[in-house]
Amino acid sequence: MAEPSAHPLARDRHVLAAVLLGVLVPGLGQAYAGYTIRACIWFVGAVGLGTLTVHALLTNQRPPLNLALPMTALLAYYLVEIVDAARLTRRQASTPSTHPWWIWITVVALFLFVVQPAVTSVFRRSGQGFTFESDSMAPTLLNHDYVMANKTIIERQHGEVIVFAPPADSTRPRTIARVIGLPGDRVAVHDGRAIVNDVPLVEPYITVPRPRGYRFGPVSVPRGTLFVLGDNRGAARDSRYWGFLPMQDVVGRVNLVYFSQEPITGAIRWDRIGQPVR
Repeated sequence: MAEPSAHPLARDRHVLAAVLLGVLVPGLGQAYAGYTIRACIWFVGAVGLGTLTVHALLTNQRPPLNLALPMTALLAYYLVEIVDAARLTRRQASTPSTHPWWIWITVVALFLFVVQPAVTSVFRRSGQGFTFESDSMAPTLLNHDYVMANKTIIERQHGEVIVFAPPADSTRPRTIARVIGLPGDRVAVHDGRAIVNDVPLVEPYITVPRPRGYRFGPVSVPRGTLFVLGDNRGAARDSRYWGFLPMQDVVGRVNLVYFSQEPITGAIRWDRIGQPVR
């Protein structure tokens, strides 16, 4: 009597394939090994941890909770997930998979070209990264600081650092400055120091004010606009030069520096990575 033939679609499971699938899609390596429920748990965990990481990047200003710790936790999660996929696949190596190869390629393609772009689009509604290419905010921000901006905050506050669409005559795609005056405020600048409603501001972020004798204002901030200044008052082109900033041009509040490098040499400024912007 002839033995029953093996399943025509049966294929051996390979550890390298599981690792690759786990790198591309969290949990897919476990599914490849035949552990569907475990795969779902890993995938949901990755989504949850990724969401918490994004939340920390946008809202937390306490190092290392704002960048280093969330990113390290996310990386560790992925490494453990990949090792788990490899271990399970090695355990099931003698049990061939009945799923055709195109199933795994389809899942990866759906994740990379449908799910991931959709998630990225949702994230960009909440936050966005920008490259700062100016000396106008030194020492708070340096030329070629890469910053993260929170786009969900719509109520403006004195002293916050914001990203906004530049004036029409500017060649920069985005500009960053500090909010000094809100609608209804009277703003003046004396010797590089801001005066709001006749009260000089305490501005510890200024290290190089303009030369003594400089005067601007006072001016009243119209409704629906802001008065913004660069921290490096002697090198900034801000509301003193091009007028008030319409609130609808504000993109978001700058929260942290997630990367930084020297503009000429390209050397990484490690001490600035993860620095909160206040």
